[in-house]
Amino acid sequence: MIMLSGNLVWTTLCLGGYRPETMVITSLLNGLILVVHFLGRAWSEKAPRIHPVSWWFLPFLIYAAVYVMLVTPVQWLGWHDWLRWAQMILIFWVVLNGDPSFENAKCADGCDLCAWFCGRRHGVL
Repeated sequence: MIMLSGNLVWTTLCLGGYRPETMVITSLLNGLILVVHFLGRAWSEKAPRIHPVSWWFLPFLIYAAVYVMLVTPVQWLGWHDWLRWAQMILIFWVVLNGDPSFENAKCADGCDLCAWFCGRRHGVL
């Protein structure tokens, strides 16, 4: 959670919206969060089971990737959108599976909904 908070602070402090420079750093930090999450699960003697809801978004990511490869007329823009969806699902996955308490699952739902709304409101998504 500390890494996630740091990532959100970094993104917030970069003025001018979600700029390309910020996107590169945020993508790298999100990848690092996922690596640390999986390493923590691997080294933990009593890691909780992966929540079944975590897998629900995988078909969407596969569908979106196929759509970008075969249908979208501007592939770089399609991959840009796909990366945003993948990062949102990544944060959902880490928050949902990082702690077995149900409160984190509600928090992840709220974060995803807030990110989607803010993106739509400010023309990002």
